[in-house]
Amino acid sequence: MKKFFCIRTIIFVFVFVMLWKLPSFGLWYGANVKDKVSPNAINISRVELLKILISLIAPILTFLVFMNTLSIQKKNQEESEKLNNSDSANREFYSLLDLFKKEQNKSETIKAISFLYKNAINDKNANSFINDYNIHIGNGLNFSFNLFESTEFFPKTCNNPKYKKYKDKDLTKEQKVELVISRQFDDVYNKMSSYFKIFHRILKSLNKRFDEKKLDESDYKNYIGILRTQLSSEELVVILINSLYVKRGLGLGIELIGTNLFGDEKDFKINQHFVIPKPEIIQNDLSIFINDNEGKNIKKRKAYEENLKSIDNIAKFENIRNFKSFIKPELLVNFIGK
Repeated sequence: MKKFFCIRTIIFVFVFVMLWKLPSFGLWYGANVKDKVSPNAINISRVELLKILISLIAPILTFLVFMNTLSIQKKNQEESEKLNNSDSANREFYSLLDLFKKEQNKSETIKAISFLYKNAINDKNANSFINDYNIHIGNGLNFSFNLFESTEFFPKTCNNPKYKKYKDKDLTKEQKVELVISRQFDDVYNKMSSYFKIFHRILKSLNKRFDEKKLDESDYKNYIGILRTQLSSEELVVILINSLYVKRGLGLGIELIGTNLFGDEKDFKINQHFVIPKPEIIQNDLSIFINDNEGKNIKKRKAYEENLKSIDNIAKFENIRNFKSFIKPELLVNFIGK
């Protein structure tokens, strides 16, 4: 477009100069050509010379009109495609949001979220995530932690073979916390699996459209803001813990990178959208979810998406504990700062 504008400008300047200098050219022609060429051989008036000049300029003007028409058509087509993409994104977003709200309003989902938030995460009696579950450093799962009186969602047994492989291994305190919170989320997963799946799909769809430039930044942020307004502070905390500590939440955690769903640094300082489960969750855990001005977190998300897709070894995938263990700074060396 800029190249075409430059050519058009040059041509218009040329035509203007030619018309402006036409009288001078006529005088020069009369003074110089008449002595060298027989007047009987060449007899061109200024009007005829102007006609010749116009006949030369006419194709150029026609070409300019043609190029301008193409430019307008291209612009209209781009605007039409943008409008179609916007309409498509809008329909898909609100369709998925409607499905999500239906799952969100189910009594089982409400009870599961309440259990996870009040008991598994924020219980003040030292039997929760924020207090490390009273875990004593030792070997395997033979550490003590108190279960809650309400066992509607959380059984008292620890017979799940999924966790028995850790029995005779030395685990760090952080790993033990991860195992306990994972068990609690696993025990309610069958009651809210659709909740997480639909929420994951909404984010994945928005990110895909944004990456393909089918959704501009303003619309993208607007959709994220609308999505945030549908979530209670309890839900935001449950989604955050699920994304950071539960292996099933790995994909969701990656899609959350750079979205600003949890807010920005200012929001974190004043607990704008939810009360951060301290001291277990620190600001460094949340910073990766911020939509920074440089777009570095968006690049991180793309890098982690590609890295996850590239894992075709089952054993390697099983060794990934969760989002926190998956994100590695060395993966991003070639992405940061570009």
